[in-house]
Amino acid sequence: MKDHLDLQDFLAKNKIPAEIMEMPGETKTARMAAGVMGIDIDRIVKSVVFISRSGSGVIGIVKGGSKVSHEKIEKITGETINTASPEEVLKLTGYKAGAVPPVGTGLKTIIDSDVMKMDLCYAGGGSEQHLIKISPHAIRKAVNATIADIKK
Repeated sequence: MKDHLDLQDFLAKNKIPAEIMEMPGETKTARMAAGVMGIDIDRIVKSVVFISRSGSGVIGIVKGGSKVSHEKIEKITGETINTASPEEVLKLTGYKAGAVPPVGTGLKTIIDSDVMKMDLCYAGGGSEQHLIKISPHAIRKAVNATIADIKK
């Protein structure tokens, strides 16, 4: 299983401008992360992992207070998808559910257009006690993400 140290190695090897931050409490949901940081939930972005019928994974990134539309992801990917189970998240990304970072998973990534309006955001940092501080533009560049309206 990967953790925040693997994410730090990925950031360094790929020269991605970001900071991994250790938190004093658990950050496995956007609400928990916002509470620990004392910030608005929409400053947090969540990486929601989906699995297709063929077994491939895709990540949808939305603001913490939003939900990802299955229908919109299916339209973009051309495949029927389901939200991945915690076991599938680990198998697809190498990271535990609740700690999946927006970069370094190797999965196709789709970023909601509202996220791209942010200068900086906080996201899963590889463990339940870490967050990554990164710009959405750095995420897009690092994973060659698709930008689309994917929120419900």
